[in-house]
Amino acid sequence: MGSTVGTIDAAAEPAELIAAAAGGDMAAFERLYRQFSPRVYGLCLRLTGQREAAEDCTQEAFVAAWRALPGFEGRSRFSSWLHRIAVHTVLARRAWRSFAARMKTSARRWQAIRPALCSNSCGKAPGTMNLTCTTMSYGLPNPR
Repeated sequence: MGSTVGTIDAAAEPAELIAAAAGGDMAAFERLYRQFSPRVYGLCLRLTGQREAAEDCTQEAFVAAWRALPGFEGRSRFSSWLHRIAVHTVLARRAWRSFAARMKTSARRWQAIRPALCSNSCGKAPGTMNLTCTTMSYGLPNPR
């Protein structure tokens, strides 16, 4: 007899439960959640390195799975399909956090240069900006 460590028995893929959940049976989906959430959480924890982020990603992955479940064709194992959803969820979270960090940095830079764009010579309060102030700051002709 060979070792079964690291393998998934076909019986561990509850086809009837998956079909019921795909048909909108919330109780069936809850049972799938209970069965597969520890693995999804473990994957998310390995990918994020943070418990709170892993919990969020696990929840988001199962929400995404619930929404996509009617389209599950069964060409792959449910666990593989769910694994892929979880990985995409973590990657999307990373991309969003990276984007948000870049926007925050851009906003800080803008706040730093904005007062320089408007000199008091235009009559506006320091820090306010209009086209006239901007053109004056860059030495462009006045648009009036």
